[in-house]
Amino acid sequence: IENRQMKVSIVEEIKVSVSIVDKMKVSISIVNEMKMSMSIVDEMKVSMSIVDEIKIDIVDEMKVRINIVDKMKVSMNIVNKIK
Repeated sequence: IENRQMKVSIVEEIKVSVSIVDKMKVSISIVNEMKMSMSIVDEMKVSMSIVDEIKIDIVDEMKVRINIVDKMKVSMNIVNKIK
């Protein structure tokens, strides 16, 4: 009978340690999800910086266009003087 009780208590301990392992698995998966969401945040930062670069590009293009418009005005002026 004692031997049986020993075995039962060992089985109980095994169950406990299995449940501990399960909890560790859960917390590992939580950590993994946090890593995932961190990497998502990083990707969002990257795409934000891409958006910033695009904005700068667009502003540069607008400057170029304004420049072109200015040159056209100048050449219109010249054309008008020639007329």
